[in-house]
Parts: sequence; structure tokens; C-alpha cells
Amino acid sequence: MFLTLAEELHFARTAQRLHLSAAAVSQTISRLERRFGAPLFTRTTRRVELTPLGQQLLDDLRPAHAQIQAAIARATASGHGIAGQLDIGYMSAAAAQRVLPLVDAFCELTPGYQVRIRETALADLYGPLRRAEVDLSLLPLPVDEPDLAVGPVLLSEAAMLAVAVDHPLAGHTCATSADLADQTVLFAQNLPTYWIDHHLSVPEGSATVTPRSLTLPGSKRSLPTSPQATAWPSSAHRPNSSTHARA
Repeated sequence: MFLTLAEELHFARTAQRLHLSAAAVSQTISRLERRFGAPLFTRTTRRVELTPLGQQLLDDLRPAHAQIQAAIARATASGHGIAGQLDIGYMSAAAAQRVLPLVDAFCELTPGYQVRIRETALADLYGPLRRAEVDLSLLPLPVDEPDLAVGPVLLSEAAMLAVAVDHPLAGHTCATSADLADQTVLFAQNLPTYWIDHHLSVPEGSATVTPRSLTLPGSKRSLPTSPQATAWPSSAHRPNSSTHARA
């Protein structure tokens, strides 16, 4: 439960994932905090964040949790006569539609392998790869991370802007950066600044970033499309990811 809440940073979403009530999640976390003698999360009416102790516990638990999950997956695969397993992450319906034919082709080329796909969250862009929860992930570019390798572009989606029904842009069929001047655009937490700048066509250093918003200056450039490519850990201890990506 702690790991799920640390990932979601939201009691209601954590409860939904675990098929529990939000009250049950809150009570369990409170019992853990009493056991440790200090808070694991800070809670306000608007957000939930890890405390330094909570972050330390998360960092200590993640490797062990990933190893346990991998061991269970290997045992399950062996018990069902499966030669190997490949976990692929994706973030959108369009990405899933592109991934499924590739999965079918991969299974034809490598019989005996089990391929699983799972939806990942924009708020945790690179986390599933780094925690070994997936071997490959179809990610929106750019990906400029020293520990991740990137393959060819597999699809490109048009950028989309969601606004309230009474917003001045609600009746528009398209929008440019100029339309967003002085507007506040909401983003998930923890997105790299270079990624936000790219997707809103803002030159480096010209945008003001806060944990959940980006305030844009005026610009006449159109919002870009969002190309997506496979990415995998470049570290030597996970060579199968690279092999499967090239396959």
C-alpha cells in the first residue's frame, strides 16, 4: 500500500487501484507512521507528498519489491512453460494500437515468450523503466536521460489541449502558443523541464515552471506533434531490453 500511495500521491486513486476505501488506505498509512514514529507523507487539501523519511523508505523498498516481482514472474513463466517474458509500457490508446501489432510480430519471431503490456502514467514518465517494472516503454519524445537508450520513432500524435467548456478557446479547432500566452497550463508533477519546453515550443529559459503549472510568454509558433519511440535502460545489467527493442 505504501508503494502504491508513493507512486500515486493521491489517496482516492490508491484506494481505487487496491480496491479499498480511501479511509482504509489512510488508516493503514497512519498505523505505519505511528510504527516509524514520524510521518511518511505530508497531506494538505490539495496535494500529498513524501516526507524525507517517506522518500528514504521508498528508495530502500523499490529494489527489493522489483526483485520479488521479477522472481514471481519468472516462477510463473517457468511453471507455464514460457521461455521468457517481456513487459512493455505505453501511455495512450494510439500507442497501444501501435504496440499490439508489434507484439504479435515479436511473438511469431520468438515463440515461447510471453509479452505483457501495461499503461503507464505521464506523472511517472521514466519511473517504470528505472524500477524494472517494464523492459521497454513507448514514450513521448524527447527523452534526454543518461541512463535510457532510445529507439526509432514508431508513431506521432497531434498535441491536444483540454479546456473548460466556458473557456475562450473552447470553440477553437486548434491553438498556438500565442493563444496560450499568459494562460496557466497544467502538467503532471516531475516532468523534466526540457520535455515541457519542447511540447509547448518554448525556448529554454523563457518559461516559469512550478510543480503543476507552466506560464507561457507570447509566441507565434504552433504547438508541435508528439512523436513517440521505444526506450529502455542502457545499463549493462538489463541486456534483454536492448535486444528486444532492436527485435
